[in-house]
Order: sequence, then structure tokens, then C-alpha cells
Amino acid sequence: MGGKFHNRKAVLQVVLLKILFAALHYTGSALYHHAAGITTFKPFTGVALAILLITGRSSLWPVMITGYLGGVFAKVMFGSNPFDCIVTPLWAS
Repeated sequence: MGGKFHNRKAVLQVVLLKILFAALHYTGSALYHHAAGITTFKPFTGVALAILLITGRSSLWPVMITGYLGGVFAKVMFGSNPFDCIVTPLWAS
């Protein structure tokens, strides 16, 4: 029973991280466009670093993967070109 609970908890954490990182990437992209491309504000990076510092190295891959997927989702929702949707979140993650 403990294994099922742990798996559900892990899946829920990944889903919530993806939503969080998508919102943060969207915020950063919106600010970038409003500032005429003159800002390097990336709220995802600060939150990802905080998660890694608190939880340790075991969270590295879940944070990297959900950060990337959240970034792709945000770029798609923002209407960016396909290259930007794939490469920019990869570079930021």
C-alpha cells in the first residue's frame, strides 16, 4: 500500500511542478515581450534552484524535465514559433 501512495504522490508532484513551471515560463515570456526583449527575467530558474537546494540532488531530473515541459507548454500557449518553443525552454532548463 505504501508503494501505491508513494507513486501517486510522485505523479502529483510532477503534474504540479509542470503547471508551476508553465506559469513561471509564461510570466517570464510575457515580461520579455512587454519589455521589448530587453530583460532576462526567468522566474523558473529561481524556483527550480530553491527546490533543488531544499530537496537535494534526487529532485534534479524531475525539476529539469518538468521545467522543460512547462516551458514548451508556455511557449506554445504564447504563440511562439516552433523553434522557439523547443529550443528556448531546453536552454533555460
